[in-house]
Formats: sequence, C-alpha cells, structure tokens
Amino acid sequence: PGDHILSTHPTKLIPNFYSVRGYEIKSGTSQAAPFVAAAMAILRAVHTQENVDQTFLRLLATSREVATEGRHFAAGQIQIGKAIRAQLSQIETAYVLNK
Repeated sequence: PGDHILSTHPTKLIPNFYSVRGYEIKSGTSQAAPFVAAAMAILRAVHTQENVDQTFLRLLATSREVATEGRHFAAGQIQIGKAIRAQLSQIETAYVLNK
C-alpha cells in the first residue's frame, strides 16, 4: 500500500485541519492504486505481445516484499526496472514452482 502520500482532499470536510488546504497525508491501498496503474501501463507499452494476466504476473513476480512493524504488504514494492527486464518464461516458471 501507499504510505504517507500527499493526496488531494476535499476542503469542505475539514477545512482548517491541515497546513496546506486541499491536501492531506493518506496511507492505504487506494493510495498505491495510481502507482500500480502506471506500472501496468508502462509494462503494457514495453511488452506489447503479453496479455493483461501475463503483465500482472510480471509486476507481481518482480516486486520486492516489504514488511514493517509486524505488517506484511500483500504484493510488495514495485520494481519497474526489474519488471521490464525480466524474461516472462522465467517469471512463469518461478511463479508455478512457488505456488
């Protein structure tokens, strides 16, 4: 999940709570969604021959596991460079073996 991301926030809900009006620090999976969407778009542009499932597997298989303070984040941290360079056949084999 995204952690401590400066995000837009409707000012009419809590107008004077934050030092910068209209923004707030947020954490959670919804904060990570734009990064995942961008990574998928980059991978789809680079690896045009892959279907969506293969691209998603590429993204998952090359992400780095992140654990902090006893919490485990489901899919890990995106490593876009590693995802671009990885060979799909190796990713699929590794995924099947680790299931």
